[in-house]
Amino acid sequence: GRVIYDDKYADELTESLGQTATSMKTITASLQKSFENEQGAIPALLNDPEGKKRIFELVENLRLTSANLAAFTAAMQNGQGIVPRLMNDKQYGDQTLAEFSSLVHQLNDAVGKLNAGQGTAGKLINDPSVYESINDVLIGINESKLLRWLIRNRQERGIEKRVQVEQQVVRPIPTATVAKDGATNATTTSPPPKQ
Repeated sequence: GRVIYDDKYADELTESLGQTATSMKTITASLQKSFENEQGAIPALLNDPEGKKRIFELVENLRLTSANLAAFTAAMQNGQGIVPRLMNDKQYGDQTLAEFSSLVHQLNDAVGKLNAGQGTAGKLINDPSVYESINDVLIGINESKLLRWLIRNRQERGIEKRVQVEQQVVRPIPTATVAKDGATNATTTSPPPKQ
């Protein structure tokens, strides 16, 4: 639209296009002349077997790079996985971003509480007296034969109880009843719970 209504802009654009065309003619003429005289970088590279090989390798590398880029772009547009989905599904991307932001805020809150000394973990981290008190108790337990025996004994009983619970598998016990007509009905009942 500006070319039609702005004469000055149209003249500048026309002049610029003319200069570009002149430059292209000059470059083309220079290339043509260098090919005819077999002088210059391009004819030297093309006439030299090693240079020619390098040019062909460069062109092949550019072709492969272009093909890989096209395949990658297609995979991003149509592919499966989280990255293409984030790129192509705005609602999913917004939801993921909201969830990630929420997670970051929760982590920031938790770290803030730890740094402020709130809660057991915060006190353990920030209050050396809590650590020292726990350490004192552990040293006292370690020095007392009775407490060491008691803790070891309770630990062993706890382990035994946990193993018993894990091994206890409730299996239905099949029972059979015989009706007056001689038909057998099989039913299952669960064993009574162990106490």
